[in-house]
Amino acid sequence: MPPIAKLGLAIWPSPLWACLVGYVMSSLVVLTVQRVRKGSFMVQAPREGRFWFALTGISNGLSALSLFAAVRNGPITLVAPLAAIYPLVTVAMSAVVLKHVEITARIVGGTLLTVIGVALVLIA
Repeated sequence: MPPIAKLGLAIWPSPLWACLVGYVMSSLVVLTVQRVRKGSFMVQAPREGRFWFALTGISNGLSALSLFAAVRNGPITLVAPLAAIYPLVTVAMSAVVLKHVEITARIVGGTLLTVIGVALVLIA
């Protein structure tokens, strides 16, 4: 995705609009799938679930905006690999926030392999 975003930002250099267009298109896809599967755009969900999904959406929106700003202002060969280390952050946040999730050696190993792969790309 970052290389395609870099092409778009070369034509229209606005991370905010890139984020907005991306989210509008994603929303249309999700709403279309919901309509086809369930016959309605509305989803029945408990209040606590809606809160966490809204918080996730806000966090994801801010991360996408940050990614587009980094792609616009930096070399794609640096930004894309750095963005690819998100599993490291995910595992760390899961260990802190999700106490019921067990961080196994397999998860840690996969995360370390991802980080090592990014490091190899950056030094090459």
